[in-house]
Amino acid sequence: MRPPAVFDPCEDIPDEAVEAVGLDPATKYMSIIGGEKHDGQHYDFHRECAWNGLHMRVFIASGDTPIEEVVNYDFVDNARQISINGRAALHYDLVTCGPRVCSEVAFQTGAGSVWVNLNLSSLGDLTLQADDLVLEYTALLEPYLPAE
Repeated sequence: MRPPAVFDPCEDIPDEAVEAVGLDPATKYMSIIGGEKHDGQHYDFHRECAWNGLHMRVFIASGDTPIEEVVNYDFVDNARQISINGRAALHYDLVTCGPRVCSEVAFQTGAGSVWVNLNLSSLGDLTLQADDLVLEYTALLEPYLPAE
């Protein structure tokens, strides 16, 4: 059992929201960041959950990092302020995979932040751009994400 968290995507995102973005709720898995360390202790600062769809994977992470610190991460590229469903957000590419393959949107949540990440597989439609699709998927998921 996972320790309590302000927002735990694996527990707090309903299956219907996952299905709305073309993901299979049965593929839900908690990543290593949200899981136990080798010594059996849990990470207290970060919760992450992922789901797979046809040639894609979406993960949602929640942590205690303020959004203004997210832009300073080495893996963040081309960060820009946007609005999703009227809510301020940060949209950026990830240096590790580029905007066609993966992209991310982050929201401020009280003292921390929550991130929606999309990764596209090279086995899928190569004309799709994660940079565009993550905005569409995040708009569908945003009502389920914490504001505070």
